[in-house]
Amino acid sequence: EAQVSMKCVIPQRYHRQLMGLRGSRVQQLSREHAVEIKFPDRASSGSASAELPIPEGTDPGKEKEDWKCDTIILTGREENCKTVEAILKVGEFQSVGKVRL
Repeated sequence: EAQVSMKCVIPQRYHRQLMGLRGSRVQQLSREHAVEIKFPDRASSGSASAELPIPEGTDPGKEKEDWKCDTIILTGREENCKTVEAILKVGEFQSVGKVRL
């Protein structure tokens, strides 16, 4: 089947937890589902990039700096990418419960 690339928008503050120690969780997901998972580079002050397109489903009024560092790119078979996206989003949800306010 053809490979697709999908955008998965998850706030960057959860990326480290989703990746796991030395990327172990992401590597396991990638192996199990045959999906390449590309996290964005860490955001650094003043590093806005105007070349990136606005991710689908993103509010165009939102600052680019707010979403470009939140976008994870998934590449593989469409159903596998959707499965990994769902797993990552559940992981984000679980991480929220661990954050103390």
